[in-house]
Amino acid sequence: AIKLNSNCAESHYLRGRARILLGQFDEGLFDFARCLLLDETHASAYFFRGYIYFLKEKYADAIEAYKRSITYDSTNAQAFLQRGLS
Repeated sequence: AIKLNSNCAESHYLRGRARILLGQFDEGLFDFARCLLLDETHASAYFFRGYIYFLKEKYADAIEAYKRSITYDSTNAQAFLQRGLS
């Protein structure tokens, strides 16, 4: 899908999610960053960026990403939980 339309935020987001499952965290961060360049309000991209930072023990970065996720989706209880755990 990205080859057909590299300006599709959702495609970058979904590839980032797949890369988490594959343990390709740096590549996932790249995909989430690209997604957010295309759609700066994509709450889930911020959430999973925070998740990767959490796994990499970059807690300050994780907290910031979770805060941004909450800004755009204040109904995501998991974002609040992960922010507290970070």
